[in-house]
Amino acid sequence: MLRRLWGLSAASRRGRPAGLRLADVVAAGLVVADQDGLQAVTMAAVARRLGVTGMALYRYVDSKEQLLVLLQDVAAGPPPAIPAGVPWREGLRRWTEQLREVYRSRPWLARMPISGPPAGPVQLAWLEVALVALRATGLPGPQKIGIATLLSGYVRQDAILAQDLTTGRGGTDPDEAVRAYGHHLAQLLDAGRFPELTAIVASGSFVSPPAVAPEDPDHDFHFGLHRILDGVATLIDGP
Repeated sequence: MLRRLWGLSAASRRGRPAGLRLADVVAAGLVVADQDGLQAVTMAAVARRLGVTGMALYRYVDSKEQLLVLLQDVAAGPPPAIPAGVPWREGLRRWTEQLREVYRSRPWLARMPISGPPAGPVQLAWLEVALVALRATGLPGPQKIGIATLLSGYVRQDAILAQDLTTGRGGTDPDEAVRAYGHHLAQLLDAGRFPELTAIVASGSFVSPPAVAPEDPDHDFHFGLHRILDGVATLIDGP
């Protein structure tokens, strides 16, 4: 599998259809996922996209699971170019926001099963950029990798949450959904049992959400990102 990820094994000994490459198989898989979602990615669907039989694909990948590993590596595309000298916090912010754009452009990527640590050249290139951003911090290697893992996990979870909320709202306007949530809570909460939550609901925070940073529709995401970076700063500068 690693050889295929790194382009060192384009096909098995069973031969291959003329003019077809492993890169073509992966590209076809990306098209299927982008158009119809991750659940639509099957060996048969990719084969139809390429105009070959399903068995022909097994000359390039051993299973659907192996195909998904290949898709996961190439789906993000090249990592952001962060100029030398950019402070670590700004570098990580750019890295994280660019990764979020990847998940926005390919929502199915958040649903991709994780079978192990990053091993493909594209995933490792993304990790390298994050490590370079942390180079001047003096943090030990395991902590740098842990920070990159934390940030990528935050982006992935944000993408899953956004997708699930969109599905759950059933097309309802997000602000209207928040107001409806606050209205229902106001009728259900017992101040003796939930004093803090009752106070927040009573303040009107849900019924009439405050216009916090209206120029930033992603305020909640950025709030969480900056709190993570604040935590990283304590490792670097101390509490």
